[in-house]
Amino acid sequence: MAQLYQEGIRILRFNFPHYNKETAAQDIQTIHEVEKQIKGKFELLLDTE
Repeated sequence: MAQLYQEGIRILRFNFPHYNKETAAQDIQTIHEVEKQIKGKFELLLDTE
């Protein structure tokens, strides 16, 4: 994910019809950890339909 940020990606889309809560929570936690390392922020797009 750090490489994605370096390449200019700032929005990450979660397609919830194909996700479960536990996996989404783990992935969001990972994103927050990466954000701390890179000292940057991703925007999260939550697609619920």
